[in-house]
Amino acid sequence: MFTPTAFCKVTRILPDYDEFGQNRFGVTRTSRCGVVKLSVGQTKTSVRADSSASRGAAREEVADAVLLFRHQEQISLGDKIEVAGVTLRTTGIVIRHDVYGRIDHLEVSCQIWA
Repeated sequence: MFTPTAFCKVTRILPDYDEFGQNRFGVTRTSRCGVVKLSVGQTKTSVRADSSASRGAAREEVADAVLLFRHQEQISLGDKIEVAGVTLRTTGIVIRHDVYGRIDHLEVSCQIWA
């Protein structure tokens, strides 16, 4: 039986856009989730297209996360999730079943909100 222990905020992305072409957000709701993996760090990225000898690089913040939600939660791809001070975007959802074939929980893969 899955028991969520962490608090998070889930914001649904609406299908329309504002005047600047950005997604509109729905109502933010507080939810509970289980954190399986939450890895946040920085990595070097190339800033030069020609990749010259100077090897110009910049730092980019990256995050990789796997969260578990109750199966009753309404989670969609692209939704915004805030957990432990990190803002994430859902990139994948896997429905997990128990040994009797009933839906037990949702496994949600996330990346940093950019």
